[in-house]
Amino acid sequence: MTANTKIGGGDIIWVLALRGSLWLKSQDLGQGARALAKYLILAMNGPIAGEDQEDLYNAWYDEVHVPDLLAAPGVVAARRFKVLHSNTKWPYVATYEIETDDLDQTLKAMAQARPFDPSFDRENSGNIIAIELE
Repeated sequence: MTANTKIGGGDIIWVLALRGSLWLKSQDLGQGARALAKYLILAMNGPIAGEDQEDLYNAWYDEVHVPDLLAAPGVVAARRFKVLHSNTKWPYVATYEIETDDLDQTLKAMAQARPFDPSFDRENSGNIIAIELE
């Protein structure tokens, strides 16, 4: 499955392939609940250079990092993609859907996840946080 995605002023174009699964967190809003603000985080990243680093990175991301971030209040879904074509340096993109009235609290909780695996290239990673338009 691939998709063309334009981000920003249309100057960044990615062709993505879905990698792995969609992780969803069950939420019971209860009776009388009101709609929360909806956010999307795009995390663009990849492994450090070196033999076997990509396998280590993907295992850590799928088995440790995504479950840790889904445990944060307000994070309702996560999905990972492998970049097939890009004019940027990132080989992977992860999306995190957030529904909350306190984005700062959610971001702080996400920052409390276990430390990054040594295979994760923090120096060459980036993210975008966006709010859904009404």
